[in-house]
Amino acid sequence: MAHADQDDGVQGVVGGAVAAAVEAVADARILSVRQSSKLFVSDGNNATIGNTQTMAQAINIAVDRGASVINISQSSCQPIAQASNYNDYGNQELHNAVKDAYNAGVVVVVAAGNVGESCQKNAAGSPTTAVLPAWFDDYVLTVASVNQAGAPSEFTVPGPWVDVAAPGENLIALDPGVGGTGLASQIATGDNGQLGPIQGTSFAAPYVSGLAVLIKEKYERENRPLTAAQIMDRIKQTALHPGGINGRNDIVGYGVVDPAAALDDVVPAEWGVAAPPPKPTKLDSDVIPQKDFPSLIIALGGAGAGIAAIIFTAFLINAVRNVRARARENDSR
Repeated sequence: MAHADQDDGVQGVVGGAVAAAVEAVADARILSVRQSSKLFVSDGNNATIGNTQTMAQAINIAVDRGASVINISQSSCQPIAQASNYNDYGNQELHNAVKDAYNAGVVVVVAAGNVGESCQKNAAGSPTTAVLPAWFDDYVLTVASVNQAGAPSEFTVPGPWVDVAAPGENLIALDPGVGGTGLASQIATGDNGQLGPIQGTSFAAPYVSGLAVLIKEKYERENRPLTAAQIMDRIKQTALHPGGINGRNDIVGYGVVDPAAALDDVVPAEWGVAAPPPKPTKLDSDVIPQKDFPSLIIALGGAGAGIAAIIFTAFLINAVRNVRARARENDSR
């Protein structure tokens, strides 16, 4: 699988934490593709290199190198009118990249975005800010964040493109620092590098990416490979649906992911096609485990004949003893 690094200024730390989150869920090989960084600027105008065009290039590189699942813990927030304008060259390239990946069977998992300078919190059902690449929802699986109690995170950006949710607050990850060998509960945030908790939709997304890897591996081992659409649908249909119309909303989508159900349940598309998981059966102590009636009849018949033979033998011995006793009495007279 592959992942793209997160927001400008924290690529190294966040990228390492994202990879650690994926590996914590699935035993996967990681291909890391950095497409933006404040370490590089263009034309001396302090414009950070990294936009929708370079994100599209990163996706194409990952697909070309054989990635089966792509995690994008990064987002570009734009006014709806700008996102809808496909004359924007970078947006068009990004659209084409995620569509091509989808058609190639690659699952693209993306962050829903965090409220910040360019990302405004949309009103449910009435978005004014689009989040890319989540905006291209036909071809990507968009992940929102929930806290430890399962409630939506305050920073997660709602939208009709949100598909599912996963834990994204107060997380503990493998230490991604140089020479790090333990666990980390904080990362450097902000321009001054001050420490803060590990949280964000950037960290919720890789949990779902790891789940997508597990699903893909499981069904390939069973010689039942799934398409990208089938994997995405399985994750959405088995999520813990919120209340409301059709079991979804713009904040957490179809709900918090349920890994066990996503791996094992029979989803509606498989009804009547796939066999349901076997259920354990109980065998009572007084139940004969096999109904082989001819064998039972022979066995019972043989047992009855044996009992009859024993009774007849006992009767015969007793009769012989009586006859001999009478003969001795007659001789004594």
